[in-house]
Amino acid sequence: MTHRKTKRDEEWRAFAGGVNCLRSELQALLVRYQGLLPARLVDRHLRIVRDVDSFRASAEDWMFSRGGPRDTRIWHPGTKSSKGRASENLSAGKQIEKDDVT
Repeated sequence: MTHRKTKRDEEWRAFAGGVNCLRSELQALLVRYQGLLPARLVDRHLRIVRDVDSFRASAEDWMFSRGGPRDTRIWHPGTKSSKGRASENLSAGKQIEKDDVT
């Protein structure tokens, strides 16, 4: 049985896109301004990114349970897996470069 696209699917895609934009903006801010912040605040910023990632996973699960689109790419665009190079660097606590931001 195939899933038919609905207006609700479009809403899920728009919502996921907004969450992904938020995550990208947080990463870009850190790349641009991490030199201004002490390590303690950089760690706090990275915690916010991890919280967004956790929220994204929970929202994706909720979407699936409510019959939303079965497409993980709406939550993790441009990656073959759920983690891109920039998020791996963030998880490892490495200083990230502008070309690492996806």
